[in-house]
Amino acid sequence: MTYNLKRAGFAQDGLPVDVDSEFDSPKTIDRIVQGLKAGGHTVYLVEATHDFPRWFLTHPVDMVFNIAEGIHGEHRESQVPAVLESLGVPFTGSNSVTLALALDKAKTKQILASEGIPTPAWQLFHSPTAALNPQLEFPLIVKPNREGSAKGIWRESVVGDEASLRCQIAHIYDRYQQEVLVEEFIQGLELTVGVLGDTALPVLEIDFSPCRASGEYFYSWRMKEFQGNAELALSPEFYCPARLDQKTAIRIQELTLRAHHALRCQDISRTDIRLRSDGIPFVLEVNPLPGLDPLDSNFPVMARAAGFSHERLIQRIVDLAICRFQKTRLQQSGCINPPVVQSTPFKVSANVCAEACCLPPAEASRVFPVSISRAPAYQQPVPGLFSRGASRDSTDRGEISAPNIRSIESAPLSIDVEVQRMSSVVRGDDRQRCIHMATPQLGVSTVSTDYPEAQTTSGVARREDIS
Repeated sequence: MTYNLKRAGFAQDGLPVDVDSEFDSPKTIDRIVQGLKAGGHTVYLVEATHDFPRWFLTHPVDMVFNIAEGIHGEHRESQVPAVLESLGVPFTGSNSVTLALALDKAKTKQILASEGIPTPAWQLFHSPTAALNPQLEFPLIVKPNREGSAKGIWRESVVGDEASLRCQIAHIYDRYQQEVLVEEFIQGLELTVGVLGDTALPVLEIDFSPCRASGEYFYSWRMKEFQGNAELALSPEFYCPARLDQKTAIRIQELTLRAHHALRCQDISRTDIRLRSDGIPFVLEVNPLPGLDPLDSNFPVMARAAGFSHERLIQRIVDLAICRFQKTRLQQSGCINPPVVQSTPFKVSANVCAEACCLPPAEASRVFPVSISRAPAYQQPVPGLFSRGASRDSTDRGEISAPNIRSIESAPLSIDVEVQRMSSVVRGDDRQRCIHMATPQLGVSTVSTDYPEAQTTSGVARREDIS
């Protein structure tokens, strides 16, 4: 497990300095280790200091559980993944490119805007004296462009006039030595949504109304650092699921998934959103490396609402990473969508559970040629599913596309998928693995082949195992 340890440093005014606010406490690290060990794993702790690559050169491991934030540089969160990628070591979470982009708030907003995802209007100040875009409307909020954990965000960061704006820009520029992001402050509900695998967790609402006495009714650094301190009036109330009607909650979750995929996050992410009074949600930022402290972090709160204990959450993250890297290796070895070496067709029969059919956007345009036998459980045809209408117990050959798959009600189907044999490339067990991976997007629950040279296997793929 790679991590950065939060150490107890204090400034002269008695408040913790924010230099390591993004790092994890010994308590958090210990709880994650407990979760990993509960899953039967042997765990080695590797702090992501400047010499951590040497450890991996001499210690072969199966998987790295990465929560490291990095210690310096503009793209510090991507340092550990970049090293692991270069060494070919599998790890949990997003890759180095996604982590580098997500740490840069302005780049993230550019990507969101290009995907048509609402985000507050903004301006990036490369110098304190740059002219203010007259189209921006006060109030505005001022942030360092490349910091996490609300570093550089204080009560005074929300400004109502240009004089206050200039003061905050100069202060952040001087303290953090980086560009300053200025964006319109959205009045409304503070929401955050986690994504686990390819599933949006229940929406979490953070109600800052009990914090009015502090003057901090948004996630400032003090709010995150001292959350729950009633004496400082920094005790927001949490509601998970959020107090939203079902239609709005689903819309927020769908927006979160769009943001997750826009940045190509993997395994886990958390998206922060402000829901304006007119019902328009604005994505503030996407965090592909969310906190996992079981008591203080928001992501475990949402996971609990979805039925995940902390130990199960940690194991789920590991399982997602293992499945993803196994699929990548199969793709690299030519077992998924390989060139046809010998066109000797054989069939794979699979029972498909339609409730598991949720495809990632990259698969949305793919079309799967299939032969479909209607199961007796279907009493009525499913319009739009097949190329022709089909009635009970009938067989139809046609095409299933991703949008149609999403609309099927939960009921079993029997599907014969035509697969091209690769006799000169795939042999023995590898052929069976290739067959199994040929249909995971359709929600395979059992797989067998009638090709005589291929070994037959049968098993169950849980919904969360299907990527």
